[in-house]
Amino acid sequence: MISKALDFLKQNGMRYAQLQVRTDNRDALNLYEKLGFIIVQESGIYTRTISGT
Repeated sequence: MISKALDFLKQNGMRYAQLQVRTDNRDALNLYEKLGFIIVQESGIYTRTISGT
């Protein structure tokens, strides 16, 4: 599915595709690396769940 989306983007003149993925999501990182994506930046955004709201 991702490969088809990338093909569509290429056919329509797009030169770059960008993803955001959590650094602890190894399965996703491995998949994206197999598809040719490389890590260019790791953000310093931190989140946490707030219980009781």
